[in-house]
Amino acid sequence: MLLYHFTNAWVGIVCAGAINPTFNLWDDGTLPLVHFTTSRYIGSLPDERQDRRYRITVEVDDARYWRAWASAHLTAAAATVLTSPSFGGDPRLWMVVERKVPQDEWIEAHTRVGSEWMRIWPSA
Repeated sequence: MLLYHFTNAWVGIVCAGAINPTFNLWDDGTLPLVHFTTSRYIGSLPDERQDRRYRITVEVDDARYWRAWASAHLTAAAATVLTSPSFGGDPRLWMVVERKVPQDEWIEAHTRVGSEWMRIWPSA
């Protein structure tokens, strides 16, 4: 499945050779997640994440829809809040994986210049 990861941490990701799970909001032992969207448009992200300057396109086969993952791993109340459209963006398009995504699963990466996206990886 073709997915998009938006970030401001491009240099760290390239140095690590993978998109690593970066945080765990829950203290219940659930795995940290890497978040994606099925849309290449930054407007699909929650409002607070629409400042991201880099977009990495990946192809993975084990992603789960955020709503389904949240419903299976969080309390009903938390899942309802964290999958709500009130965050902005479109939660129907959000996906997660419970692992790092190594560079061999990346397709390309772009940086945002104004309102345009310019390819930066792999180099042309």
